[in-house]
Amino acid sequence: MPVLLIHGFPFSSEMWKAQIALLQENGFRVISYDLRGHGQSDVGDGQYTLELFVDDLIALLDYLKITKTVVCGFSMGGYVALRAIERNPERFNALILCDTTSSADSNEARLRRATSSRIS
Repeated sequence: MPVLLIHGFPFSSEMWKAQIALLQENGFRVISYDLRGHGQSDVGDGQYTLELFVDDLIALLDYLKITKTVVCGFSMGGYVALRAIERNPERFNALILCDTTSSADSNEARLRRATSSRIS
């Protein structure tokens, strides 16, 4: 069963190095990627929405021909994971949430995120 790791804001897939190594040592296929606008991904037009991140996630699963996976989301990655499961529950076997919440950010938190610079 593949394990998909989604990083938080303002990080990249690099944050999962230790977890990837441990999971792979134990025989798991691990997928970790940079959310659009983070790490090595393209910046695009800079208009990032939760729905866009979920579209990217499902497109990645389709591209890799993964029909079901375990998904782990950290912080903002947890938002993406939760929404992906709401939209496509048949694509996931399990959910791991780390340091995240199911409630929306306050307006102040949204403004802080919007004004933060890209971290690579």
